[in-house]
Amino acid sequence: MKNYPSRRFAARFAACLCAFAASPHARFAGAQEAPHDASANDAMRAGTTRAGVHVADAAEVARVLAGFAPDENTFRNMPYPPLQDRPPFPIRIEVAPPQKVAAPSQENPGKNAKAKIAATKIEITSQAEIAQPAETVQGAARRLKLALPLARGRLIIWKSQRRLEVWNDKTLVKTFRVALGAQRISAKQTQGDSRTPEGEFFLCTRNASTSAFHIFLGLSYPAMPDATRAVQSKKISPREFQIIQNRLAARSAPLWRTRLGGWVGIHGGSNGAFAAGQSKKRGRADWTAGCIALTDKEIEEIYAATKLGTPVSIRP
Repeated sequence: MKNYPSRRFAARFAACLCAFAASPHARFAGAQEAPHDASANDAMRAGTTRAGVHVADAAEVARVLAGFAPDENTFRNMPYPPLQDRPPFPIRIEVAPPQKVAAPSQENPGKNAKAKIAATKIEITSQAEIAQPAETVQGAARRLKLALPLARGRLIIWKSQRRLEVWNDKTLVKTFRVALGAQRISAKQTQGDSRTPEGEFFLCTRNASTSAFHIFLGLSYPAMPDATRAVQSKKISPREFQIIQNRLAARSAPLWRTRLGGWVGIHGGSNGAFAAGQSKKRGRADWTAGCIALTDKEIEEIYAATKLGTPVSIRP
């Protein structure tokens, strides 16, 4: 049995005992056990006799060990506990039953794992959104160690995604959700078409005191490409074209009272009653006549981050 002497080892051990009992060392040990007042010859005779006893004892031990086979009760009946590294019989090890794991999909073995990871990401993202309010432009600027207004600030508006991005050079500072003109798919071409223009512009006016939409940041529409197409198609006169060209060169507001339309800008009001009424009436989130709209609080952040001349790119 494991961890206990086998019969072969017991027989070898008994043979060693017999050899030692018959050796001179055993006779000398028996002579030392003789009485102190015995003579030398008596002591040697006693040692020889004692050695014979050792041989007899060893033979008896060999006989017992040869038939020794420990069982369940061998160590339990001992007056002392067994060694810690030799536990009593029988050894019972309880093993927990294996848990059933759903087999991955045969078509896509990693489908379940990907779904689990995606669910974890969604849960973490949701918790983060609940725990932390949206960072303001001012907070982002402090984190990025940027001064306001941004020295190299620019705005990028993606019409298809209704997203406004605030950049400082190549660093994205913050993004906003915006509302656009009712006809947001194509670019503005004429006055009253409810479309948001597309192209490269700049902030040419800033009104934070008398605007009907809390704050109004005017865009340099029509830009030169718009004015060039309009004068070629005789939508505007050469004089109107010349005025637009001169004002844009001076980085001021272009002529806004033409057939191309004007007064297009970025403003607040998306959280107001007028915006809610227009959205309900049109059945869509885009409620303006062509401008880019945010909430009053959001336009305050844009106002703080920009200045006159800040470039604005409006893309499909």
